[in-house]
Amino acid sequence: RDALGAKAEAAPLAAGAAFIAAGGVAGAWLAGRLTDGGLKRRWNLGAAAALLCQPAAFWLLARTRSPWTSGLALALAAAALFSARGLLTGGAAAELGGRRGAGAVAGLVEAAHAFSGLAAGALLPPLLGRFGWGAWPLMLAPFSVAAAALALAARASMR
Repeated sequence: RDALGAKAEAAPLAAGAAFIAAGGVAGAWLAGRLTDGGLKRRWNLGAAAALLCQPAAFWLLARTRSPWTSGLALALAAAALFSARGLLTGGAAAELGGRRGAGAVAGLVEAAHAFSGLAAGALLPPLLGRFGWGAWPLMLAPFSVAAAALALAARASMR
């Protein structure tokens, strides 16, 4: 049993991890294709679109009872996360950092991801204790919307 008393089953957890991994690989590949292809200097639009796909995946995950639909929702959420992360890290680093500062900008983007994970780790347990595990996907959706707004604002402030 976990900290909140839920019984963990090994097979569904392994299947969920496989869906997350597959979605993550697909999202990272998509980010590379978009950055090298049509988006070029509009990386923030692609990142915002990907981040706005996450609430839909979280909603689906919270509402479904099917393990396959849950897996697809996890894959969609992971694809959205990793494509947004790739677009933000690659696009922002190239455009904001240039040749000499790209590493520093990429490091700052990665640090922002680490801090968001830290915030989620600190904020979610009290909320899960109060509302239960069924609420966690919906609790993450506002963070995706806020990140999309920040991605759009970052690009707008550079004009």
